[in-house]
Amino acid sequence: MLTITNLNKFYGTTQVLRDINLQVAKGEVVAVIGPSGSGKSTLLRCINLLEKPQSGTLALGDRVVDVAKLTAKQENELRQQTGMVFQHYNLFKNKTALENITEGLIIGKKMPKQEANALGLSLLEKVGLREKADSYPAMLSGGQQQRVAIARSLAVKPKVILLDEPTSALDPELVQEVLQVIRSIIDHETTILLVTHEMSFARDIADRIIFMADGVIVEDASPAVIFTQPKHERTRRFLQTVNPEH
Repeated sequence: MLTITNLNKFYGTTQVLRDINLQVAKGEVVAVIGPSGSGKSTLLRCINLLEKPQSGTLALGDRVVDVAKLTAKQENELRQQTGMVFQHYNLFKNKTALENITEGLIIGKKMPKQEANALGLSLLEKVGLREKADSYPAMLSGGQQQRVAIARSLAVKPKVILLDEPTSALDPELVQEVLQVIRSIIDHETTILLVTHEMSFARDIADRIIFMADGVIVEDASPAVIFTQPKHERTRRFLQTVNPEH
C-alpha cells in the first residue's frame, strides 16, 4: 500500500530525515512516536508532499514517484490519495463545519453540491457532530474542530490517513473525545499513520509502533515488543522519560 524508500529531507544544510525506509500494508494502523525534533511530523508531511524531500521514492497504491523528479501532475495525484489531519485543525474560519468538509469535494473532485452535502452530513454523523453542520469553527470547541477535520480527511476516501499529533493542541479534557473518534474510524480498509504522544492510545490501537530519533527509524515492531522489550537503548531511554515506571 505505502512504500517509502531511501527518503531524505534537508532544511538548508540540516538533514531532518535520513534514508527512511518504511512499508505499510493496506488497513494497517502504524503509530509513530519519538522525542520532539525527531522528524515524525516531517515524515508525514513528506508522504503527502506538503514538504518536498530531496531524494527517495514514494509508492502509494499504484502510484510510484521519484521525489527528485516530481511533476506537478504526480504531486497532485499522490496527494489525492491521502487525508491529512493537522495539530491545529486548519479549518476555514469563514465556512461552516459542513462547508469545510464539502469544499474539497466540490472544487477538487467536481462532485455535485447535493451529493457532497449528503456525504458531508453522513461524515459529521460519524464523528458525532451532525447537529453542528451549520456552525462555524469559532462556535466549536477544539475537540469538535478536530473531529470536523477528521471528517474532512475521510471525505476524499483516501488510501492513507495521516494524523499529525491530532490531540496536542487540545485541552486535556477534550483529548478523549478525539481519540474515541480516531478509534471509530479504524476499519482495517483505510491505512492510518498516526504521530502521537499518547503512548497508551498508541499501544492500544496500533498494529505497529515506529520509534524515531534524530531523523531515523530506530525501531519498528509490535506494541508488545516496543513497550515491554524494546531492543534499542535509545527507545528504552525515551519510554522511561515519558513513562518513568516503564
